[in-house]
Amino acid sequence: MNEKTISSDFESFLNESREKVNVTFNHVLWICIVAGPLIAIAVKFKIFAGVTYLTAFIVSLFMFTLAMIHRALLKHRVASLVTSILALFAIDILLFVMDSAHLTIYITWFLIPLLSLQFCDFKLYFITVVVNYDFMVAATWHMAPYFAERRIDIDTPMSYFAQRLGGLSVEMLVMICAGYALCKMIIRYYKNLIEKAAVVSKDRLVLERIDAELKAMADDYIWVQDIDVSENTFDIIHTSNEKVDEYMGDSHSNAKQLLYAFLDLMLPKQGKEEVLKFVDFSNLDERMGDKRSISVDFQNSKDEWLRGRFVVSGRDESGKITHVIWLVEELKDRK
Repeated sequence: MNEKTISSDFESFLNESREKVNVTFNHVLWICIVAGPLIAIAVKFKIFAGVTYLTAFIVSLFMFTLAMIHRALLKHRVASLVTSILALFAIDILLFVMDSAHLTIYITWFLIPLLSLQFCDFKLYFITVVVNYDFMVAATWHMAPYFAERRIDIDTPMSYFAQRLGGLSVEMLVMICAGYALCKMIIRYYKNLIEKAAVVSKDRLVLERIDAELKAMADDYIWVQDIDVSENTFDIIHTSNEKVDEYMGDSHSNAKQLLYAFLDLMLPKQGKEEVLKFVDFSNLDERMGDKRSISVDFQNSKDEWLRGRFVVSGRDESGKITHVIWLVEELKDRK
């Protein structure tokens, strides 16, 4: 059975996650190449003032180059911090170029650090924040003269720069705090998930081993049945008798009544009474006492000697039996 497993430790998870996210970011870089043709279409229909076809070409050429470099890094250092930073760095530069071409979309400056949260790495997050802020400051400074000329409420480019950067800095500070909280929450969530997955994996291995041991033990018996005495339900663990399967059915209820009725139906008269008394659950606690198991030998309709056994598998706090295992084995040495 081919199953995707969760990493057994957080560091392995981060490494695997970084590989997958870096591959996804490479796809994003290739998609960003389309920005050039889209800008060219906008130039064609005179949607953006002051933007040229050369700008569109430079944008596509630049993104193509970075996408190729990033792909090369993926082949040799797919989980490297450098590979991760390059993808985010490329998007920062793309925004700077677009901002310089008066294609400003302010909200994207704040999305880049948030994208880095996918790596669940505080170091990478803060590096991204610093680099992103530097590009944002540079873009704002570069475009200050352009916007200052077009604003009647702004006297100088420096005034525009100070005003605009002040607002962006406050927004960036809020984003940094929110991103930090999100990163911390995501890391805590994944750590808890991995810890629980490790426990589940360990428990599954234990259960598989126990199941294998039970099956190996059950092969020595012709009928093994787990009975919940308190709920009067049962589970067939193993049987080589088709009549048992047919009679017990799939309901898994009325365990006591079905066991009694089946033996009453299938056993010959000789010795039946003793067996039926043995499987009477009304006084099972008294008969068991502190013993782990009790048994009875009997003959079936083919005159084969069998041994039925009750093994206690569970008791409540007062010591009352809650679970037993019913086992039937063939006594080949007894004639």
